[in-house]
Amino acid sequence: MPPKQSEAKPAEKLLALYTLLLFNGGRQFSLKELARRPDCSKQAVLRLVDQLETAEYGKIVYAKLGREAFYSIERPRRLPQISLTAEGIYQLALCRNLILHLLPQYLRRQTEKTLRETAAFADEEVSPDNIVTSRAYTKGSIDYSPFQAQLKIFMRALHHRQVCRVVYQKSLCAEPRGFCFAPKRLIAYHETFFLLGWEVTDKGLPRAKYDNPLSLYLHRCREVEIEQRRAEHLPLPDSRQNEDDADLFGIMRGEPFIVRASFSAEAATYVHERRWSRNQTAQVHEDGSVTLEFEAQSEPEVISRLQGFGIRATVEEPAWLRKEIGAQAAELAEKYR
Repeated sequence: MPPKQSEAKPAEKLLALYTLLLFNGGRQFSLKELARRPDCSKQAVLRLVDQLETAEYGKIVYAKLGREAFYSIERPRRLPQISLTAEGIYQLALCRNLILHLLPQYLRRQTEKTLRETAAFADEEVSPDNIVTSRAYTKGSIDYSPFQAQLKIFMRALHHRQVCRVVYQKSLCAEPRGFCFAPKRLIAYHETFFLLGWEVTDKGLPRAKYDNPLSLYLHRCREVEIEQRRAEHLPLPDSRQNEDDADLFGIMRGEPFIVRASFSAEAATYVHERRWSRNQTAQVHEDGSVTLEFEAQSEPEVISRLQGFGIRATVEEPAWLRKEIGAQAAELAEKYR
């Protein structure tokens, strides 16, 4: 059994610190963060940093933002030669093809060109025709061609960890609002791209204005302008949440709750085949129906998903969710009466 972090030897802590700095794409870590990762004091981390510099394992880059000190490491100048295998190229092509319909035209051409050039240098022959054998189809997808400029700017901001000034229109009838935004992730969800990050202060060192992260739909960003201010000191939004939140139903974060719903035999196979959340349970009954219990964190998304099954789904618990869906069903029935 490996030793606990708190019982790790100095050499193990040095290795942990080195790999953390080396394999995070030049990201800057505060002294507080570094002390938490190897599980040692700030003074011990400073000693480890000195050891790295003395041993010439890499050039340690020091920066100070406000009152906090940040550390990173420069990438080695000589990188190992890596050759992708044919199998690796096919796997990359599969991933590319499954999201191809979401990509703007310029990204489609760029990824196609990169894949074909890479295939030419594979360790075994790769047929160009075999890297386009898969395709994803969807209904109601968004055409991202008009938003290529916004996507390019956000991608650059993500790469350089910079702040963007955004003009955002939340809904069709809402007035556009301008603010500063530090993007941290580009996420594809339900055939839609959105940016997850922090709304930040307008001037000086970017500070998160609110405790909760902000989600922006790419196609609702009317204007995007990149700033020189950097926001590497702001954490990834996921780091402020329990890692298990990613295994709950719903992308919008909220207080977790348990849902129990029954599905008729017509919908049972579809429901049973899918993963709804961690530790979900599904009980199949003699009549072919199924009772599903799962954990969710977003009420609107649960309601929308269950309503999509129509009369084939019945919410049993929680009572407040059952009441809300019942009220909406009654209102819908009144509209069609």
